[in-house]
Amino acid sequence: MPPKQRLLAIAMLIALPLLSQSAHATVATPTQKQVIDRFIACSSFAPQFEQLPQLVRERLESDLPQMLSSARYKSLTTLLLDSFEADKAKNAMGQQLSLSYDNGRYRVIIQKLENPLIRKLRDMEQASNETVGRYEMQHFISRLPHNPPPPRREALIKKLLSANGAIENAVKTQTTLHELVQGLATSAVQEQNRVSPNDAVEQGRRLTESLQPKLEAETLAKALYTYRSATDEELQQYIDFYNSDAGQWFRITQQNGWIGALRNIGRDIAWKMQHPDDAEMQTALEDEELEL
Repeated sequence: MPPKQRLLAIAMLIALPLLSQSAHATVATPTQKQVIDRFIACSSFAPQFEQLPQLVRERLESDLPQMLSSARYKSLTTLLLDSFEADKAKNAMGQQLSLSYDNGRYRVIIQKLENPLIRKLRDMEQASNETVGRYEMQHFISRLPHNPPPPRREALIKKLLSANGAIENAVKTQTTLHELVQGLATSAVQEQNRVSPNDAVEQGRRLTESLQPKLEAETLAKALYTYRSATDEELQQYIDFYNSDAGQWFRITQQNGWIGALRNIGRDIAWKMQHPDDAEMQTALEDEELEL
């Protein structure tokens, strides 16, 4: 055998075992955290993490100014906005979901969410929450009174919002934040100035009643924009997914994870207020005492 051919044969003998090992190498199984992170990324709440501090600020401005001194209002605002920062909220939702983690169900639902059609519609949802998308959405919504959608299209979008729980999610998010802000503010004022439990329940009921029609209209308008390029057939398939057992499990699980995360963050804030080891918070408490 010529020298070059002999060297080539030796090289092949060396390479074959390595190629065989590579072919039989097992793909690393995703960890629980990786699966949950992917679930969160696929969830309807994924776009809301970046918007959460603004939602908190709006609730603070609506619920707090008359209850607190300027020093306490400033310190509580700083604490809440920091606590509801996007990455912290994601971690809180991940921790909440891990409490009832079922690897099989999570893996199955993620696989379904990677279906080309469902992924296409999820990409539409993501795009509508990007900066350019939000600007175009406002322009689209401003023209709706003069250019309403066909009745069939509007009915189909409403069916989707009912199936995926979008309106319910919006209302629960706002009322949960209201409860948290009110509860934290109540614990921060003197007892004679606190909102009674009965009054707090009544305020929550009135807030829900006032928010429902407003959020229904806003969510419908946003959905008409978000899915404007989807066909009726595609929307019907999306509705069918959400109405399936897997789709309803996805809806309920992500909602429980989101609301549970918000409440857990609220409990952490309450603990920090009771143990003010931060210098800025301690100064605010002292200023509060002086103002009183």
